[in-house]
Amino acid sequence: QVKLTDEGRKVVEFARAYVAAYETLKQDLHATDPGELTGTIKLYSTVTAAYTFLPTLIKKFHHLYPQVKTYLETGSAQGAWDKLLKGEADFAIAIRPTQPHGELSYKKIVETPLVYLSPKSGLGKNVSDMPLIFPEKGELSSLIDMYLKRNNLSLPVHSYVEGHEAILAMVASGLGSAILPKIVIENSHLKRSVAVSELKPRLPRLEVGIFVRKKSLSSAPRAAFWAFV
Repeated sequence: QVKLTDEGRKVVEFARAYVAAYETLKQDLHATDPGELTGTIKLYSTVTAAYTFLPTLIKKFHHLYPQVKTYLETGSAQGAWDKLLKGEADFAIAIRPTQPHGELSYKKIVETPLVYLSPKSGLGKNVSDMPLIFPEKGELSSLIDMYLKRNNLSLPVHSYVEGHEAILAMVASGLGSAILPKIVIENSHLKRSVAVSELKPRLPRLEVGIFVRKKSLSSAPRAAFWAFV
């Protein structure tokens, strides 16, 4: 496995700052209207975000800034922080954490409730009889854990899985139950393969939004996208 040394990370950070400064200088010297802004922005999101609200957002931004190239990478929700803090993504769509990171700025996009889902074959079973497919880590995992502890609920765990869409697929396959953001189920082709129900006490709601490293906004294309969102 190859890793950057501390010196290497400083070089990468310098190179990114140099490119951002160059893009801003070029824009200041030559641009006369938004349509002339050039550069690139890199977005990171889950699959659900990529086919729900992101297409409209990207399309409208591209209409205003046709010369800015937009790249999109999808992955698990947990991967958003690493991508941002390592500079591998300019913006990330993620669940708003209870403890915000000091290096990041945030704007809300949508709010969605958490829901309990089980296989259609599991209808009629008690919640305590269905093993729970738990998010491996991340903000959703913390929210579910807090909810269960606060309400003295003890559920058997089937497995710990990375990725909301992967968890949904496992529930649809009859392997267990899960707690997921409602927006994930609503926008999946698997929504007819699972049963959605409410737990008592009611599950919490969560915010999904867009994050950016504050110091990366010195780049003109990134600043334009952030102002647009």
